[in-house]
Amino acid sequence: MRAMKPAALVGSLTMMVGVALASAGVPAQASTDRPLDPFWAGRPSYTEQTLAMGGDGVFPNYRIPALAVAPGGDLLTSYDGRPTGIDAPGPNSILQRRSTDGGRTWQPQTAVHAGQASAPISGFSDPSYVVDRTTGTIFNFHVRSADVGLMGSHPGVDPDDRGVLHAEVSSSPDEGRTWQHRTITADITPDLTVRSRFAASGQGIQLRHGQYAGRLLQQFTIVTASGDFQAVTIFSDDHGQTWQSGRPVGSRMDENKVVELSDGRVMLNSRDSGRSGYRKVAISSDGGAS
Repeated sequence: MRAMKPAALVGSLTMMVGVALASAGVPAQASTDRPLDPFWAGRPSYTEQTLAMGGDGVFPNYRIPALAVAPGGDLLTSYDGRPTGIDAPGPNSILQRRSTDGGRTWQPQTAVHAGQASAPISGFSDPSYVVDRTTGTIFNFHVRSADVGLMGSHPGVDPDDRGVLHAEVSSSPDEGRTWQHRTITADITPDLTVRSRFAASGQGIQLRHGQYAGRLLQQFTIVTASGDFQAVTIFSDDHGQTWQSGRPVGSRMDENKVVELSDGRVMLNSRDSGRSGYRKVAISSDGGAS
């Protein structure tokens, strides 16, 4: 999610399957009563597959891939289907494909949440998965747009306000086969000095060690009233029933991700929207709250 993404750059979506599997992990055994420790069990390999090709007769453009391993071991990928080639507020759809054989073959494309191109226009963009290894629930975070995009949004939390770029989370209790949707703008950005927000695409994490073990983390970028970008961690301690926001950090902190360190701390790594040529890093000792 950025202020502008040239349409000339959007088109096909190619997944680097070997690298993706090594990164996401292929589980040897799935469990819903304890955290899963994914690992790469095979020899390093590299293959490419085009999972969505713009102009296929369904969508002219695809963008913004996310990847996760479902609790049962299936590999899931999610991405935007963009009928107009633009980011929010285009009438985009959050799509998904599933692999039951470690990424070798993929099932047909389905919709996590489909956009609507006719009035009243609605769209969904920039997916990010979070998998709860305790309950087995899968979450897909994304923006919900109506009339405005990232920089056109004004402060507000009313889910019916079409001038606000909203945060939505879709949840699935059945390995990503069916989804329920919830707008969480008021939960995660109740401060009306925040004028816009979006989930950092890709994947969030569940903490495994220390005082905050089991906490679910999803990274967001917020836009302040002055137009600055800050990184913020959205977290849940009740398996996704409620979500709250940690303290925003930094300046010009754009698309950002977190990883759990071996000592239980959390490290944030962010793109710099000021284009300094450097990454920005922050450390949390309280599970992403600050």
